[in-house]
Amino acid sequence: MLKNIIYLLSVQGGNYIFPLVTLPYLVRILEPTGYGIYGYSFAVVQYFILFIDYGFNYSAPKIISISRENTDSISKVFWNVTFIKIIAASLGLLIIYLISELNIIDYQIKFIILAYISVVGNLIYPVWFFQGLEKMLGIAISMFSARLLTLCLTFLLVKSEKDLGIAITIQSSITVIAGIISTYFLFSLKKIIWVPPSLSKMKELIYDGWHYFISSAAISLYTTSSTIILGALSGTTAVGYFIAADKIRLALQGVIGPITQAVFPRVTYIMKDNHDDGLLLARKVFRWQFSLMFVLSIFLYFFADDIILIMYGKTYHESLEILKVLAFTPAIVTVSNYIAILVMIPIGMKKEFTKIITTSGLIGLLIITYLTNEYSGVGTAIGVISTEFIIMARFYFLIKKTNKLNNLNLL
Repeated sequence: MLKNIIYLLSVQGGNYIFPLVTLPYLVRILEPTGYGIYGYSFAVVQYFILFIDYGFNYSAPKIISISRENTDSISKVFWNVTFIKIIAASLGLLIIYLISELNIIDYQIKFIILAYISVVGNLIYPVWFFQGLEKMLGIAISMFSARLLTLCLTFLLVKSEKDLGIAITIQSSITVIAGIISTYFLFSLKKIIWVPPSLSKMKELIYDGWHYFISSAAISLYTTSSTIILGALSGTTAVGYFIAADKIRLALQGVIGPITQAVFPRVTYIMKDNHDDGLLLARKVFRWQFSLMFVLSIFLYFFADDIILIMYGKTYHESLEILKVLAFTPAIVTVSNYIAILVMIPIGMKKEFTKIITTSGLIGLLIITYLTNEYSGVGTAIGVISTEFIIMARFYFLIKKTNKLNNLNLL
């Protein structure tokens, strides 16, 4: 399990560390307005990625983890999930075409189309499959190679504001390159045989991932949508300032996801036989994870001035207050992820999980819209961290009421 945590950390770490290398360069070259368009384009495409991912990043690894010794069973999951994703991506492409034809979005549509390349990469980069098998080395190598290549291309090809389209194309190609490389590792595992997709199996997988999808969609109401709302109310320059600060916060927060994802299949596997042992493992991981995040959040808050100045320069002074507001979000999200992903879902509380995320997401959307209208990017940041705190508190008080933990301490 430790190896898989390390491998997944390298994947997720690369997703945040490599952009942090190119970020100071891009924000200076593209300037706030250009970088705002860059971030806005990927925010729009994130909705399509959400639709294509569905809930498979959590539901599929769970199934594969339990049936990992059954080649026929996991092959059915692989080919049916892949086919569902292809259908979803095709529908997304049709929607992009209609948006273009109807002029729903004006000058930014060409950049959104370029950003949509990342959706193709999502189809051929099956992190969820490797996750379920707890075989993450191939994924780590694939993503590291893709990140390294695109890092070099960014510095070589993006030289001015006019290269905005090139910058977006390079960024959206990362998962495509990683997916091509990961194909080798996928078939070298010799765990996949051809099994024709079936309507009944696809329905079963869609039903099983429904709660995860609704939860992810609700989360996007106050994460991805915050960028869209800010762009609509304050313009792309404000988006540039906000995303510059948020990228730093997300880089810090990116440490949480891979650990949770790597531990999740193991906790699920243990909990099917013994809840207590599964909770003890989850709690052990959480305690050192939270300690690290809390210390890093404190560092982010007190050194925000220096971080913004060093990374972006004086031009991005408006990102400073935004970063300070967001600084403790990673610590809050660490608690939420632990309770939701490593406790509630493995013990069969998917419906409760979905209800909290959905209702909190809707509340968060209202909070973010109001505060963004009043205080622009700072208001957006206050709305985001407020929503995360509401979700964390609701998870905590709900799980404390349940009798499924056999009186074991949650924290």
